[in-house]
Amino acid sequence: MTRVAICLPDYGFDPTEAAIPFEYLTNKGWDIEIITQDGKEPQCDQRMISGMLSTVMGAKQPAKAAYQLLSSSASFKNPKAWTAAGFSLLDYDVLILPGGHDKGVKQIIENESLRVHLAKFFPLTKDVSDDLNRKKKVCGAIWHVFLPILERISHH
Repeated sequence: MTRVAICLPDYGFDPTEAAIPFEYLTNKGWDIEIITQDGKEPQCDQRMISGMLSTVMGAKQPAKAAYQLLSSSASFKNPKAWTAAGFSLLDYDVLILPGGHDKGVKQIIENESLRVHLAKFFPLTKDVSDDLNRKKKVCGAIWHVFLPILERISHH
């Protein structure tokens, strides 16, 4: 079974960018785990769900329904911690990095522990030619700010 890690900050992520991939891959039968810094249940940017901003650039009804599915899942309520001893993104086939507009998303961008995990994972998204017969990894960085981060760590 394909294993997927969705890394989220404690708060401020875009519910559409997290929930739509979660719903789609769940419907495909993939095993999805939510990963946060310390294993705390994350909170989306509530402005994308309700209020004035939501009418302009917020989540549309299908994304809100997908967010209900995501936020009620066991993995969302009890996420794994990327800072936990023994945790490795290499245990996953696919990594999804949703973004957001809230300052809470900086936790994903600036966290050194996560960068260490990304530096090990990201090179495996390229063709791997070795005797270990490793499977190529996939990274879906939905938010454009991740591109310079991923590019920088791919050269290490």
